[in-house]
Amino acid sequence: MIESRPLYPFGFGLSYASFNYSEPKLSSDVMKQNSELTVTVEVTNTGKVTAKEVVQMYIKDLFGSASRPAMDLEGFEKIELKPGESKTVQFTINPEMLMFTSVEIKPILEAGDYEVMVETSSKELKKVSFSLQ
Repeated sequence: MIESRPLYPFGFGLSYASFNYSEPKLSSDVMKQNSELTVTVEVTNTGKVTAKEVVQMYIKDLFGSASRPAMDLEGFEKIELKPGESKTVQFTINPEMLMFTSVEIKPILEAGDYEVMVETSSKELKKVSFSLQ
């Protein structure tokens, strides 16, 4: 059987520099249905020239009542860094980002476990998890 997959991952791009990402950090490992979480990651330009980078944040519902995409792009930010420079990038996760359409064709927000993934493309991801209560 031949495996079918994209030639390049979503977000793939060429750059004149390389970037290092720290492990993402959440403001809490538990989120209430009427609150928000913050995820932060530090990005460092490890190259020799000033360059731009698009930091991407994906969210995945680990155990939902309905089949959902493997991951949803829920945030991105384009930054420019000089050689050796670092910047902390912050994303806010709100309940609307976790909602989906139920079998009854109504928006639903389910309690459960979620994974947040941050990096330069959909293939190279650093992960952290939280629970929605």
